[in-house]
Amino acid sequence: MRYLVALSMGLALVLTPLSVDRADVGRPAYAQDIQRIAAIVNEDVISMYDLVSRLRLVVVTSRLPDTAETRRRLVPQVLRSLIDEQLQLQEAKRLNLTVGQQEIDRAIATLEKQNNLAPGTFGDFLAQANLEKSTVVAQLRANFAWQKVVAQRVRPRVRVSDEEIDEVLRQVSRNQSRLQFQFSEIFLSVDTPDQEVSVRDTAQRLSQQIRDGASFGVLARQFSQSASASVDGDVGWVEQSQLQDELAQALASMGPGQVSDPIRTRSGFYILRLANRRSIQAGPNTELSVTLHQIHIKHAEGASADDILAQKKLADSISETAKSCADMAKLGQEPGVTTSAGPIKVKVAELAEEIRPYAEELSLGRASPAISKDDGISVIMVCERDTPANLPQRNEVRQKLARERLNVLMRRYLRDLRLGAFLEVRV
Repeated sequence: MRYLVALSMGLALVLTPLSVDRADVGRPAYAQDIQRIAAIVNEDVISMYDLVSRLRLVVVTSRLPDTAETRRRLVPQVLRSLIDEQLQLQEAKRLNLTVGQQEIDRAIATLEKQNNLAPGTFGDFLAQANLEKSTVVAQLRANFAWQKVVAQRVRPRVRVSDEEIDEVLRQVSRNQSRLQFQFSEIFLSVDTPDQEVSVRDTAQRLSQQIRDGASFGVLARQFSQSASASVDGDVGWVEQSQLQDELAQALASMGPGQVSDPIRTRSGFYILRLANRRSIQAGPNTELSVTLHQIHIKHAEGASADDILAQKKLADSISETAKSCADMAKLGQEPGVTTSAGPIKVKVAELAEEIRPYAEELSLGRASPAISKDDGISVIMVCERDTPANLPQRNEVRQKLARERLNVLMRRYLRDLRLGAFLEVRV
């Protein structure tokens, strides 16, 4: 009995001791059937042979029952996956992005190493389970091609600003008690109204099959249209407040290990598996420490209204000009500036009441507006902000926001490829 572990590049194989019925292979009718066209995607063809081979791969690797009914129910989603892969390969070709044989060979060598197989025996191993090596290679090639498309055309458009991170942290810190979920997801998009029923039915079948023992991770890799598909659908720990309402409500009602029914959101259907949950007590913002630079323009004794207005204009100019803490240090030498101090690390609670809100909420590297005080006018800039231990780290928030944005852009890209393609399905 042999098992093939997951390959980290987006294809997962977990071979179980499943017997495959070969009785039909020799029939002339069978030979004719597999030569039929299953779908046409622009100028390319997906054959029934391609469809049958991929169906067999999905059934074997996900530990689904190998029955005619299972294969019949899987056909729509498997065919859609094959169509998407063909569109991805065509887009890579249009962009002159190629997948070299060396990349495929390295991926197969990794599989062999992970499974203690002798070099060059991967094909023989697959043959024992009646799986075609060409089917595995085709999926690997499509995955590599799409990764290159995403790297060139999608990922550069993903931007997460410090302001967005600050806003997330502010929202989190307002809740004294925060609930977090560790979960995995399978996402199936609904691009047009006519897909609603078929995608919902597929989601319902996958949810039930997972409950019946099918591998969540393998099905996520095969079918999920989220970036998390490459890691078995694993999302990690997420704050309840950062989730879509429908997903947050579903997870709140689930126990560890449970799999959800399909959850309809604006963009499609989700299937979730909850791994764990935890509640974290948040601390007040006054525990926050910041490193800042402060410029202060002091009112002279007996200053006239015109003098104060001139000082206000100087403060406004500093606020508009400074783009970094280094700029603040230079501008602190301007005539009219009384004191320029920084960078200084200080607790927010120790700052003057007028300055405290800016220290809490300013994005890093952005100067405050002119802040009026009893004795003058100040401008501050936060150079660094320490995240309390009981709040998510800034890098964690950045990665989550970037992943969400990448998911949206990837789905939109693929949706546009589908809508602009000539597609003819014949099964």
